[in-house]
Amino acid sequence: MYYLYLDAFLLACPKSSTNIQEFEEYLNSLIKWGEEIDNIRDAGLASIYLSAQTPEALAKSYGYPDWDELDKIIKNLDMQDVVQPHDIFVLIDGLLRLPYIEDKLSINEILLDNFQCEPSSHLDERDELFVEIHHRLAALIFLMCHFESVLEKNQILITRHNDDKLRQISISGEIIDCEFCTDSRSIQYYPYPISILLNYFIKPESLYSYFDALDIWVSATSDELYLRAINIYVIQINYSLQKPKSKLEMTSWSFGNRFIKTAKDNGFLNDQAKAKMLLRSCAETILKENLSDTHWLRTGKGANNPQRKREKDKALAWRRDIDREYHLHYWETAKGVEFASVVVHNDMKIPE
Repeated sequence: MYYLYLDAFLLACPKSSTNIQEFEEYLNSLIKWGEEIDNIRDAGLASIYLSAQTPEALAKSYGYPDWDELDKIIKNLDMQDVVQPHDIFVLIDGLLRLPYIEDKLSINEILLDNFQCEPSSHLDERDELFVEIHHRLAALIFLMCHFESVLEKNQILITRHNDDKLRQISISGEIIDCEFCTDSRSIQYYPYPISILLNYFIKPESLYSYFDALDIWVSATSDELYLRAINIYVIQINYSLQKPKSKLEMTSWSFGNRFIKTAKDNGFLNDQAKAKMLLRSCAETILKENLSDTHWLRTGKGANNPQRKREKDKALAWRRDIDREYHLHYWETAKGVEFASVVVHNDMKIPE
């Protein structure tokens, strides 16, 4: 399971004295992450949190955008067709409604000392308040690993800075006190050492390349995890297209009740090479790519036989090549694609 955390600085509007390029980067960053966080949440790809101190930090630093100034900048950037001031305020309000990591950990307050961040150049552009919240959030992420047995490599911080090459930050320090809301949690002694390697992302496309869809698929123990793996792979393939498709251009999809069993029977659940081929076949079906690899499943062997239809809903039967030996069978329904089965070359059956 992946955990995403929103750095408060991501939401902080640049000061009016800042150049217009930084405003453009701020607006584009908010718009992209607002859309992708909805996608991530809807697809169940990760749990998403922010610090409870974020709203207060934005208020104290005057980090909320000014309506008139925002309207003026949007016009100066000729972005009226992309976004309006109202959209930005709605977007920020939606992000501020994300759950707080402090609530997840049942923590009221945490005090830190001897905090080190390497490299730290990305913090130079921030007010001291946002540096403090950054350090606090890093400490809370460390405690998430400690209390929730979350893998460090699956902890991801979403932020904004001017170094696109920055991917990981080494964090160290000490917790000198921590006030919990419940007696069921405690820290054994103080000062308690902190040490964590945090993954940093400033662009959604970079984040999606970090998700390991194949690893999720081959280690999955439930349909939910298989669904999650395909969702990730679809987004990764979409970003690789010369012209990525919007959500409306993709087809909705689901699993038929025999799909996972037939994939398992043919070795497509745990064999990484086979699993990768199946993920790609499913993703290309959802994205409507490489349609030359798809064919009708007909009512008979004749080339002029009509396409098979499912009696209950008139869904149409399709076959996509996975490779020369294996094929993906699916129904095209009024609600989208229903993946039905994985079959060998000479098997023309499709579960209804």
